Amino acid sequence: MNVNVVLSCFNPQWENHAHELIGFGQTLESGEKGKAPFAQGFLIGHPSFDWRSAMKRRIADEIVLLYFTAYSPEQVLSTLIPLFNTQDLYVFSGDFAGTELAVRSAARKGGSSVTGIRALSFEGGLPLVRKRLYSNYVEGRFLMKKPPFCITLASGLFEDTEHEKSGAYTGSMSDPRIINRTEETRSQVLDRTLIPLPSKSGLAEAKLLVALGYGAGSKEGVDELADTAGILGGEFGVSRPVVMHGWAPMDRLLGVSGMMTRPDLCIAAGVSGSQAFYGAIEKSGFIAAVNTDKDAPIMKMADVALVAECREAFALLRRLHQETEKQ
Repeated sequence: MNVNVVLSCFNPQWENHAHELIGFGQTLESGEKGKAPFAQGFLIGHPSFDWRSAMKRRIADEIVLLYFTAYSPEQVLSTLIPLFNTQDLYVFSGDFAGTELAVRSAARKGGSSVTGIRALSFEGGLPLVRKRLYSNYVEGRFLMKKPPFCITLASGLFEDTEHEKSGAYTGSMSDPRIINRTEETRSQVLDRTLIPLPSKSGLAEAKLLVALGYGAGSKEGVDELADTAGILGGEFGVSRPVVMHGWAPMDRLLGVSGMMTRPDLCIAAGVSGSQAFYGAIEKSGFIAAVNTDKDAPIMKMADVALVAECREAFALLRRLHQETEKQ
């Protein structure tokens, strides 16, 4: 299996990405000192670009130059993918273009992709990659099984320690192969529709937060309690079991894998109080817990605890608010 590299030089920061890619190549166990770190290098850019500057990086022993008038992912993919060896591994830069090309290339070739990796090794001849998950609290290890293998790098982790040394890469390199697609008809925008992004949940800025757990009982229960949170002028967030049951969208998730908050007041209703969840609300100014289980961990973590069914407690809270509004 060869390890190859794909670099878009349309990005003004291409030199930084080139250094990171070479630095990553130097970490590979199969790398030989004094040689370019990758077997093949696919450099994507405009023909007016200073390729000689790119070639000095000696990013690969064999270079393929792909010329385009401008960066168009569909045009790049239709040219790049037929050049791939289905058994090889391809390393893309960690910018937007690299991530897009890596994921789409693997999907079209029936391979596998992992983005933002921090390390690569091999196990049984297959790539084993490591990356950070859940807001960098957890490191995941992924064994990639379907070739071709496409990965991108986490930015800022790798440094080309040899790039300033004369003759750092002395391996032989044939003349670059050039594929010119600048004369081909480019796709044109025939129509454009602006679709507004959904509004953010506002959890990070909430002064009053209602944190809902599986004790809400159902989607209807979550909707009812969330509605109460809105009436009180607050926001609502949920625990992972609520999201996994489809009772609330992912952007409402609280915990190490979701949003971390620091409201003035947090009402934790129907949550058990796992450490992963509690980390999202522990910086609250005041925590009130409502749970039918008096021994639930959240009841000991809260400033005040009420043993009650959360929907009944919120119905009472809602009535009190309405009465206050009438005064």
